[in-house]
Amino acid sequence: LFFPHCSPDTYLFKNLGYFSYGVNFFLKDGRLFSAMFSILGGILRIPFDVFVVLSSTLAILFLTLASFKLYKMLKERIEIKEKGKDLLLVMIAILTIWNGRTIELLIFAESAIMCLGVFLTIYAIQIYLKEKRNPLLKSFLILAIASLCYQGSINLFLPVTLALLMLKEGKEHKQKIKYFIKETLKLGIIWGLALCV
Repeated sequence: LFFPHCSPDTYLFKNLGYFSYGVNFFLKDGRLFSAMFSILGGILRIPFDVFVVLSSTLAILFLTLASFKLYKMLKERIEIKEKGKDLLLVMIAILTIWNGRTIELLIFAESAIMCLGVFLTIYAIQIYLKEKRNPLLKSFLILAIASLCYQGSINLFLPVTLALLMLKEGKEHKQKIKYFIKETLKLGIIWGLALCV
């Protein structure tokens, strides 16, 4: 967290400055929130090393919140009678969020925004599974915002949502393959549209 980052992008970001990098790289890549975060750093004249530490700290916070939110969704779907086995759900949630792909995000100066995308993806899953009114639209909008943070973060949406659906509906719908096919298609459409944003 407090050591220099090793991403070539971070060094280029530092050399070009907040405004130039934000406009010439983030906006051109469709990463609106990273551009805004970069420009805000420039407006506030935050020293770059402080910016990186602040960003990394926020990134860790977003990943931790995403892990906790996923843990709560797992706990709602899996009945654990023994207290020690609850630790297994904690480990599943942490390892799903804190994997090699997401830890790699921490080497970038804009890691806070990238990890915000991971958090928003988990939040979109929660909305899809729990919301009674317009879950497709609401989860799509949140996933589209996550995509504007970092497109790679929304790749969690499809597999995690399907796994959680199977945990909840698996016992009741073992013979209803059509149910899972329909849900997979709906999720695929939401994910695909958000990816196009």
